[in-house]
Amino acid sequence: GAVPAPPSDLSGNQLPNISKWSVNPDASYRLSPVDGYEATVGATYAWRSRVYFNEFNERGNSQGDVGIVNLSASVAAAGRRWRIYGYVNNLFDRTYQLGTTVYSGLLGAEKAVNYAPPRRFAVGLSYSF
Repeated sequence: GAVPAPPSDLSGNQLPNISKWSVNPDASYRLSPVDGYEATVGATYAWRSRVYFNEFNERGNSQGDVGIVNLSASVAAAGRRWRIYGYVNNLFDRTYQLGTTVYSGLLGAEKAVNYAPPRRFAVGLSYSF
């Protein structure tokens, strides 16, 4: 019969889907550009080091360092119930992987890749009642 392969020594490997390092500064500023109105602007930067998508830490099945910038802004009348807002996520339209699935060799050992959404933005109006 077939002899099973010996177990792999994975000690010292990174856990799958977890970066070794991440930095996430976030800043917002509130101002009153016109009497009776309040505006808020914000920016976030999310950076993470390499992420491996399996326990074997294979470079071909990983995502290298990546940093993403998100912006937001809103305007509201002081003491009022409405607010106009907008945001841009992934400002520089970075293409990066969120994960992969490697299929069995029976199916040709194909790899499916899940990508993060491209740059997206929205403008909206909210009302509290």
